[in-house]
Amino acid sequence: MAFYVTRPIVPMLVLCGLLFGVHEAATACTTAVVSGKVTPDGRPLLWKNRDFWQPDNEVVYSNEGKYALVGIANAEATRRLRMGTNVAGLCIENSTSRDLGEAKKSGLTNGDLITMALETCATVDDVRALLEATNAEGRRTRGNFGVIDAHGGAMMFEVGPNSYQVFDANNPQDAPNGFVVRSNFSETARNAGDEETALAIEDMYSGERYYRAHDLCLAGKKDHRLDLKYMMHIVCRDVEGCADSAFQHPADEVAASQRQSFLTQSTLNRNMTVSAAVFQGVSEGEDPRLTTMWAFLGEPLFSIAVPCWATQGEIAECLNGEGSSALCDAAVQLRRCSYDSSGARLQTKRLNEITQALRETEVQSISRIEKLVRQWRDRMPERAVLVNEHRRAAQEAMNSISSILSRLSSQTNSGNDTFVEKGSLDFCFEDPNGTRLARTENSASQETWNGGMTDCRVEAGVFRIRRNSDSPVTRYVAIEPSIRVRGNSQNDPFQSAGWLVVDIAGWNIKGSDTNESIQIGFSSRPDDALHTAAFRIERSQDGVVAIGGKAFGDGGTSIDETVLPAYQPDKVTLVLELDKVQGNPDEGDFGGEYRIFMRHSAEEAFQQIGRPGRVRRLRNGNAIHFQVAGDFADDGEFFDIDRIFYTTNNPMR
Repeated sequence: MAFYVTRPIVPMLVLCGLLFGVHEAATACTTAVVSGKVTPDGRPLLWKNRDFWQPDNEVVYSNEGKYALVGIANAEATRRLRMGTNVAGLCIENSTSRDLGEAKKSGLTNGDLITMALETCATVDDVRALLEATNAEGRRTRGNFGVIDAHGGAMMFEVGPNSYQVFDANNPQDAPNGFVVRSNFSETARNAGDEETALAIEDMYSGERYYRAHDLCLAGKKDHRLDLKYMMHIVCRDVEGCADSAFQHPADEVAASQRQSFLTQSTLNRNMTVSAAVFQGVSEGEDPRLTTMWAFLGEPLFSIAVPCWATQGEIAECLNGEGSSALCDAAVQLRRCSYDSSGARLQTKRLNEITQALRETEVQSISRIEKLVRQWRDRMPERAVLVNEHRRAAQEAMNSISSILSRLSSQTNSGNDTFVEKGSLDFCFEDPNGTRLARTENSASQETWNGGMTDCRVEAGVFRIRRNSDSPVTRYVAIEPSIRVRGNSQNDPFQSAGWLVVDIAGWNIKGSDTNESIQIGFSSRPDDALHTAAFRIERSQDGVVAIGGKAFGDGGTSIDETVLPAYQPDKVTLVLELDKVQGNPDEGDFGGEYRIFMRHSAEEAFQQIGRPGRVRRLRNGNAIHFQVAGDFADDGEFFDIDRIFYTTNNPMR
């Protein structure tokens, strides 16, 4: 058999909807802690695949606590680590488990607890003491926390707001096979009642991932290969049922020929896995500073692990750049090339080519580092040596992923492949003369504007704005897929980014009062007039029109204006990009960015207007709003729109 498939896949979306709901599925993870008693080299292992909506992760270094540390966090939200190790050799991570009591509104979060443990704790017993000290006050924690240390400690803590339970991987009663696996439920809650009322694991959300990880770890133990490479190549990157990946067992050609794409919603390496880490501890008596975090940024199947040590003191630039990690961005881009337009189905066509190239780079890195670590056990190297090896591995990973992307781009540009996802809005205004806005045809769907605009109608293939009213008017039309990072209660389709394109045939804005303005952009809740971001065209003074960007609500920032003549006879195209992932740390007021691009009819390329602006974290792109204010009724005054359309494929490529 090519894979250790022992149980049928339980449809994750069904379980998610029945047992947890959409939001909980967006914060899921899978993890394991492995005792050194069952690894070939006697050193403990810790693993986590992080599943989340935010793909922008980065590696961070900090020496602000008692112990210096390295860890993985959401980009720009580095005070709440999601996994990491410190100079004392302590490693910690977690998976969410919302069955561990009622959530509290104050106290340490899961990320806070991980950060505090790394800053203050050296052993698993120190972590236990930290939990004891914070039990009475209470925490917002509800999760399974895997921990290993430099003294052979290997424990899984199931941590609720005011209590915790310990599962020791070194204790045969807790872990008869020498390892503890967790997904998104706890044994504490599952066994809280009697045996008759306890839920079976296969009936729980994430039960399938738990079984898969457990079975793979058990198979590795029986074969005496439950080591670093096995966790990185087999467990971390597992796509159960896939037979076309070099990271897996030998290919099953029959299975591969029958499956051109498949869902990865219930696999260990999932379509929502955004980072991962495998920690290799040290044996008793070895220098704890040799504890290594092999960090994956991006979905592991499309990334390369980079070695990190808490004593190295700095992070390679491609792992922690300005705003996001370049390596993570490249891995995310590679992942997008490998899934279908829905982002749910992994395509097998390129999978072997991609994973084989990534594997070659990673295996070379592991072999080199393992050889060096054997030397370092006799004498700990200077910090500069660790930094250089870390940077070298990071750059090799970056080069390898970039090379693959370059080849895929060439194939796409030659017409071999296309990944176009069109939106649900396209108004070309080819309606009969006199057609009001609400009756204009949308060639992409049945969605229409929710009303008209005084004196504004279709004329000769454009929508002409001429008004005898100073009162502002705003109209809306719904879009699909919407732009967001989490699903809604209706399970409507959504994407993390989208583009609104407006072709303007020309304008002449010369009225006696400088009050004319047009605003078109994304809205979050049209019923409450809650806008997200828009571009504005406004006559700010005689003879001049200003074009800029505006974001609404706390956290939103403007985009500096550029100016054009008040008379513009030639075509101008404006593009408004809304990206709810870029620059979204998932905390605070801001969450996502928007950009404005412009192209004149005589130009080939778009030019960006100003710098990117930020949008409010809680506002999404669920509709388009079209607002006109001021009087456009002067002799010869007009503003003509040739086309308005929405797409989730970048129109500027």
